[in-house]
Amino acid sequence: MSSPPSQGLAAAGASSVPTALRDGEVAYVQYGGVRIRHQAPGPFSLDWKGEQPLLLYRFSGRRAADAQTPPEAFVLLPPGLSADCDEAGPMEVLAVAYDRLPHPLREAVQGLGEAEPQEQADPGLRALAHEMRRVVLGERLDHGDYLTGLARTMLLRALQVAGEPSPRPRSAPLPPARLRRVVQAIEDHLPEPLAVAELADIAGLSRTHFTRAFESATGQTPHRFILSRRLARAREMLQATDLDLASIAVRLGFSSHSHLATAFRRAFGTTPSAYRRARREAADTSQRWIGSVV
Repeated sequence: MSSPPSQGLAAAGASSVPTALRDGEVAYVQYGGVRIRHQAPGPFSLDWKGEQPLLLYRFSGRRAADAQTPPEAFVLLPPGLSADCDEAGPMEVLAVAYDRLPHPLREAVQGLGEAEPQEQADPGLRALAHEMRRVVLGERLDHGDYLTGLARTMLLRALQVAGEPSPRPRSAPLPPARLRRVVQAIEDHLPEPLAVAELADIAGLSRTHFTRAFESATGQTPHRFILSRRLARAREMLQATDLDLASIAVRLGFSSHSHLATAFRRAFGTTPSAYRRARREAADTSQRWIGSVV
């Protein structure tokens, strides 16, 4: 494959007219605060840092290990949620990143909150994704406003579908011994990129089986659990050290200090700086009270 989607989506620079690039079987388009990447069937990898909303639509590449995954499906990743994926089998994927959105639409995406993204199938989004693929691959790209409107309509539809409850098959929880091994591996390598496939190997399970068993045991997906542990460690470091936010972000595997700040605020309802200030003021107050008693 030519490049990961995160690299490809960043390859097209900002422009007042649609910017179109082709790299082998990959096509990129950028216009109006939207970046579009279409990949023809082939191996697929994703290393997404979660700084913007990302909509992924899979035209093909059904996972053989998971017969319940629909042949065509989408997943919507809100800002602040990173993701990694490495699929050897041929997949045709459309990725749409949203750098700028109207305020109500951005609020709606952020309102997804703690809901873990799932692959879902929807006939409306299917029609929109196929139309976007047709335009990107088969038409002159001189109607950027149409592509931007199409991308936003896709996001609106994805939000509508993602907000509806979707039953998931129950899985047996990961056995305690395997869970301990996985959690220890996460704690030992928290600052490093942690692929779900590697954790699945530690547990001796397929990626799909591991993800469901892990969530059944912990109540969180592996990605969400890793994020929660990184945020817990960040909270400890904010209280116990004088390291700046950028240094803490690097030490805990966040892509930037803004990525850490966004995730921290979503999890704890306050900014890292405000949390550090409040904890230190509380500690100072406690010390003064102890001193007055003594």
